[in-house]
Amino acid sequence: GGIAAVVISVCVFLIVSGIKYEGANAENAEMPLLYLFGKVKYFSAVFSLVVFFGIFTTLLSSYFPLFNYASRFKRKRVLDFVILIMAFAVSRLGLDKIVLYLYPVLGFLGFLYVALSAVHLFRLDVSLNPLISRQ
Repeated sequence: GGIAAVVISVCVFLIVSGIKYEGANAENAEMPLLYLFGKVKYFSAVFSLVVFFGIFTTLLSSYFPLFNYASRFKRKRVLDFVILIMAFAVSRLGLDKIVLYLYPVLGFLGFLYVALSAVHLFRLDVSLNPLISRQ
């Protein structure tokens, strides 16, 4: 764990140093690493391929739960169309706006979900445990 932490810290340091060295153009780019790697011909192609597969695997992992959820409804095609329109609308925001606005909202909703689940589990545990519920 310690070795991994050191390696990751060195990588983060080198990435941030490269972005700072390039200045405002790299800092304000939607994908600063792609901007940095765009300066070297072969690195740009390799990094673009890595980004493509990262986006593709994220898309697949997001699609599966939505597909399972939508399969429970009778009007599945209508729900598929609504999901498609919503995904297209969000994609039009751009990566920088999604990260700036949508990520904090989703993070807060995730925190709220975990907190409410913990409260629910605690209440369920108390109601099922006869020693705790009598006190």
